[in-house]
Formats: sequence, C-alpha cells, structure tokens
Amino acid sequence: MSVIYILNGKLFGKDIYEIDCTNNINDRISSDITGFPSDNNVLCSFNIETLDVEYCRTKLKISLEKFVLNHT
Repeated sequence: MSVIYILNGKLFGKDIYEIDCTNNINDRISSDITGFPSDNNVLCSFNIETLDVEYCRTKLKISLEKFVLNHT
C-alpha cells in the first residue's frame, strides 16, 4: 500500500507544500531530506491501494503541474 501525503515545514517556507507519495510515511517525515524533521507537519495523508509509488507520483505531477514552483 502507498501513501499520498501533503507536508509542510520550515524547509519549505510559508504556504509551500510538498505533495508526494511514499511507501512509509513515518520514514519520509523523519528523513533528513526534509531538512528539519522535527518541524514537519503532515497536513493530510491518504492510503491508496497500489504498491506503485512511481505511478502515483507521475499522476500527481501531471495533475498539479500548474502549481509547481520552478527552482531555476
């Protein structure tokens, strides 16, 4: 089972969110990749009936591409 989540925290800044998929939400939240693990907030998460995280990530990116910040 995969999890789609919405996360915000110190690393992202005000009104900026990470929306992504993972197989283990607890590992993702506490990872150093998020910058400040103790300051992260999971706003919501949804269990989905698939093990294919990359498929979910691709669908999310396509659906939300007009909202993505360009970091270039």
